[in-house]
Amino acid sequence: MRRVHYSNNGDREDTVLIVNDIPEQLGLMDSLLRKAGYEVITASDGQEAFDIAKDKLPDVVVSDVSLPRVNGIEFCRLMRQDSVLRSTPILLVSAHRRDPESVIEGLESGADDYLELPFDSTRLIVKVSRLLERSKLEANYRDLVEQASDIIFTQDPEGALTGINAAGAHFLGVEPEELLGMRFTDAFKIKPQDSVLTETFKQLEPRDNLQFRTEDANGRQRWLEIVTSPTRDRQGDTIGLRGVARDITVLKQIELALRDSDERYWLLFESTPQPMFVYDEETLTFLAVNEAAIRSYGYDREEFLSMTVEDIRSIEETPALMIKTTTGIDEPLISSPWRHRRKDNSIIYVEIS
Repeated sequence: MRRVHYSNNGDREDTVLIVNDIPEQLGLMDSLLRKAGYEVITASDGQEAFDIAKDKLPDVVVSDVSLPRVNGIEFCRLMRQDSVLRSTPILLVSAHRRDPESVIEGLESGADDYLELPFDSTRLIVKVSRLLERSKLEANYRDLVEQASDIIFTQDPEGALTGINAAGAHFLGVEPEELLGMRFTDAFKIKPQDSVLTETFKQLEPRDNLQFRTEDANGRQRWLEIVTSPTRDRQGDTIGLRGVARDITVLKQIELALRDSDERYWLLFESTPQPMFVYDEETLTFLAVNEAAIRSYGYDREEFLSMTVEDIRSIEETPALMIKTTTGIDEPLISSPWRHRRKDNSIIYVEIS
């Protein structure tokens, strides 16, 4: 948990930890940042800075690269390995290592930005301010992730979980730390034969609306729907996968029930011995016909679906299937007799319901 620092008038103060073994540089940055309204704490080497950071929990760190005992690069790695301090923004400062390789090494070790000496006061203040603003936005995002009802997770290129929110841990009935390093497919019991899902988590490609069935902590069958996208490092390289999983069990149950109902309806529709039609009420176009209708009228299915109700009625009849109840209320209506014309032009008498 990060401490909150307040000024004398009650406003929140952001705390900057400056790490530098050169007193002149340390004093200059201390003075500039205090004038800009920050609370400042200092350290002269990486190990001391790490110990102070664990105790004081600064909002941002400004560290020199060349330090005694533990240098700035190693200090960055220590910060990123610590569960509490790993999200603290770090600005590396260097007067000696200005080559691109040193900058890349610093960023890869966990630094968020790099500043070369000598610098003007404005650049230092602007970089610190931007890091703090980004840090606050990321903190707000993390809070939203933790409070979300959907399962939000990240994984590395090998498929191992690198992060999961409280909703995901609660769903599985374990602490988040217990899931870290476990393969997503193992944690959520995705079967190896489910090739679409297992391949998705290997290829790190964005996918929408993947659905699969799993079990929650109570052993209940649940349906989850997942949307995934790649995660990238500061250089733009893909380093893993981010996913959002939503419990759609209720929707899936409704979908399956409707599908079952629809299948039973069409089974009844096809198997009934009486001719049956489905037609558009506005255009009177046939949308579906059963086998009994095909046998009775002599048209094949393709011919039927290119016709309208008008095409089967006898010319002498009023438009068939267009009868309305006197009340205008949709309800079953039986009427007879009607004369319909078969494909061979013979007339049959029908009762319409």
